[in-house]
Amino acid sequence: MRHRAGVGITEGTDAIVIVVSEERGAMGLAAQGRLRTNLDEAEVRTRLRRMFQLGDGLRDIEPPAAPAGSEASAERQAP
Repeated sequence: MRHRAGVGITEGTDAIVIVVSEERGAMGLAAQGRLRTNLDEAEVRTRLRRMFQLGDGLRDIEPPAAPAGSEASAERQAP
């Protein structure tokens, strides 16, 4: 039922839906009325990154890097 709902939501919108099976723990990814099933975490991440790169110009689903000179960027550069 969740898989059909996930696909249905994406048919008339630009939504991307991640579907997780409670019984099996398997993940699926729905977009543009189509569903890919039995994906592992790495494949879901890869597909999402590709979708966002091709879609609205978003380059990644990760938070943007901290500006240079900020404490957060200094922490990232520390060994």
